[in-house]
Amino acid sequence: MKNSFYVFVLIVFNLTFMFSQGFQSHEEATQFATQEVKSFQNYALFSSSNQPVPETLRDIATDASFLEVDNAVLAQIQQDKPQFIQFQLQHGSETFTVKMQRQEILTEDFIVRNENDEILDYNPGLYYRGIVNEDRSSLVVFNLFSESVNGVISQPNSGNRIIGQLQESQNYVIYTDSEMTVKQNFICEVDELAQETSLPQQGNISSFSNVSTNCVRVFYELTNDVYSANSSSVSDTTNWITSVHNIVATLYSDSNITTALSDVLIWQQNDPYSGNNGNKLSFFRDNRIAFNGDLAHLIDFPATGGVAYLNSLCQSSRYAFSGASVSFQQLPTYSWSVNVIAHEMGHSLGSPHTHACFWNNNNTAIDACGPDNGYSEGCDNGPIPSNGGTVMSYCHLDSTGVNLALGFHPQVGSYMSTNIDTKSCLGTDCINSCMQTIAGVSVTQTDLNSFTVNIDDVISNSWDYRIFEQDASFPGGFTTTNTNSIVFNNVQPNTYYVIQVGNNCSNGNIGSSFVLNYLSDDDWCSSQTFTDTGGLNEDYGNNELIIKTFYPNLPGHAIALDINALNLESGFDFMTIYDGESTNDLAFAGGLELTGSNPTTTFFQATNSAGAITVEFTSDFTINTTGWDITVSCVSLSTNEFSKNEVSVYPNPVDNLLNISSKTALSQLIIYDIKGKIVSKKSLNQELDTKMDLGSLGSGVYFIKLISENSSIVKRVIKR
Repeated sequence: MKNSFYVFVLIVFNLTFMFSQGFQSHEEATQFATQEVKSFQNYALFSSSNQPVPETLRDIATDASFLEVDNAVLAQIQQDKPQFIQFQLQHGSETFTVKMQRQEILTEDFIVRNENDEILDYNPGLYYRGIVNEDRSSLVVFNLFSESVNGVISQPNSGNRIIGQLQESQNYVIYTDSEMTVKQNFICEVDELAQETSLPQQGNISSFSNVSTNCVRVFYELTNDVYSANSSSVSDTTNWITSVHNIVATLYSDSNITTALSDVLIWQQNDPYSGNNGNKLSFFRDNRIAFNGDLAHLIDFPATGGVAYLNSLCQSSRYAFSGASVSFQQLPTYSWSVNVIAHEMGHSLGSPHTHACFWNNNNTAIDACGPDNGYSEGCDNGPIPSNGGTVMSYCHLDSTGVNLALGFHPQVGSYMSTNIDTKSCLGTDCINSCMQTIAGVSVTQTDLNSFTVNIDDVISNSWDYRIFEQDASFPGGFTTTNTNSIVFNNVQPNTYYVIQVGNNCSNGNIGSSFVLNYLSDDDWCSSQTFTDTGGLNEDYGNNELIIKTFYPNLPGHAIALDINALNLESGFDFMTIYDGESTNDLAFAGGLELTGSNPTTTFFQATNSAGAITVEFTSDFTINTTGWDITVSCVSLSTNEFSKNEVSVYPNPVDNLLNISSKTALSQLIIYDIKGKIVSKKSLNQELDTKMDLGSLGSGVYFIKLISENSSIVKRVIKR
């Protein structure tokens, strides 16, 4: 039996490192876990411009303003290729801080070719997605190329801000598309074609909790008008379509649908497409028989709307057409092109309009933007969304507009994702199954009984994690969380914990997990032993990264480290000791990249206001040794507890016998040379007076550390 096959016709009147691997289990993911600490690299790419915006431009976009782009910074970004990036830009009185992760939107076999199947040279850009001002409901997409940059910033209540270069100009502009005086206006017509297909009812296909495990590869064919509008440049043309696709792909990704750009064909000579949109789609389908992808999408200029077969994946009709635009006059119009291309692709993936009598599991409409503007599909009683419509709506005809931050309506996104999983022709890995989106994991600890794990991730909103003691015989299973701040209780002091966190992807896999070795806090001022993960009797492990900041737990004290033993794989495993609260502080002299077994300096005392010392250790993938034995203690900075007047050493300078007299009982005495190396130790039984024979020491400056029960002091002595 033949069913009706729908074609949606849109006519315009006016006028988008490595990859993590997909894993079937958490154990596989942790096997390939990265040990690299990532952070958002900040670049001063944009600055405000004092250049006035011409009235002709303000007549089109009333809030438009110019931006300056630092080309040297842009070149540096191209060289660095940061996985995680952030920068600021200004629009009017508002400052926007964007944080993004680099994405791979192209398949591994991606090529650009012309109508003669000649492969064209193309250097892809850097494609980013993220959020703005820490707003996880926002959408930010930027595309950075060697000589240009463009992007979209969208927030639920603020519309879509477009950033791009004016046509045939070096000036960059930022504006809100809802403030444009020229609107994107569509008419929708539905033609029925005799095809052997049907659209599954919403209630029959699945519940709305599923996500797609399949992915869709998209092939774009660009007419000669598109090529000409991009200065007849292969680079400019491909930059434009990859930029648009990155934004489109982001919208689908937010609905748990994975896409990738597999192939681009550019007509450098006159193309054969003519007539109305339906004629172009029909000719495209009949003549582009073979292509590298799951969906073929023809793009033409000007912005004349679009045509798409409904639910056409894995069919002979897997084709779509969109009339798009590079700009309106000089103004870049990325949101227009994104809206029409994402909209038509949505029909191909199975979605009707949001004003169709199809939704809410009772065949009613999600919104009434279509009928409110004269384009009814039989259900006219839906609402007009106050914060903007979604991609499959016709709210672009209303003053509310389409807000890209809202993407697809949840019902639409869920329907498409589950419908895609019924398509047997699709693969599960366009590029890679699940990319790690975690920028970093940090730990804060304010008491000895618990600590908090903080996940830095602007892409995902679901993570699997487990926390266990380093020497646990069975680490236990993973727990799923939707919060990026995890509190872990019943902590043992001075104990290594393994923290494993992986982001959950829309296909059900887990991204390559982030692994952190964390040493819990202790009463460091009571003198504790700090060892590697193997303890005093075992070796440390491969690919370890340990960063520990020691804080004094008594006021008026500073941390001191005494290296009793150090044995690291020479030249491959390293320890650095910093005078401060992080690895951004200065390393101690003699504390930079310690390796091997003979450190030149063995005593370090904090001089910063917090009294903190940070230790960083890294090991490579092979050969482990016994590690280290370090005593952590505190030195008093308070003259009230152990003042200089309470202890005296004499004679100074000294020839051989040194006298030590104290008003506070002493428990230990340690002598260091000028390089910080321990040259002598002596245990004292709460003595007030003692003597030390320095006759065996060479001439020079020495430091004598005198330790009491609650404090210590260092005295400088000259040996003749």
